[in-house]
Amino acid sequence: MDWLGWDLVEPLTYSIGQGLFVSGILYSFRNYGRDTAFTSLDDHYKSKRLNRWYTKHGVDPERLVYL
Repeated sequence: MDWLGWDLVEPLTYSIGQGLFVSGILYSFRNYGRDTAFTSLDDHYKSKRLNRWYTKHGVDPERLVYL
């Protein structure tokens, strides 16, 4: 494993770190304009996940809201 020296590891970790940073920035831009408080984001993702689950199992989400 002598070939796996710092000349290979350091650029790899730097590239991964920069990639994660850029993906975080892009994710933030995608959600720009939404309320970024934790409670509103949590409610948004819960409702999104529930709607996906309801449609997967054949339940109409609007019907549940009506009931």
